[in-house]
Amino acid sequence: MQTKPYIDTLEKAQALAAIIESTADRDGHRPIIIDTIVDQQIRDVIRQASGFKVDIFRLS
Repeated sequence: MQTKPYIDTLEKAQALAAIIESTADRDGHRPIIIDTIVDQQIRDVIRQASGFKVDIFRLS
């Protein structure tokens, strides 16, 4: 398990998305992503990654 705090730029989001993709490819399972990011552009980058996403802003 890895925590990636302070994903606060598009560059960091793109780097994290690449890590998520390579982890999914390597392990054969989708990483779990708990999304607490407020910035919509950054969220959109992360949303495109192959992880299983838990979006705390859309829980009901």
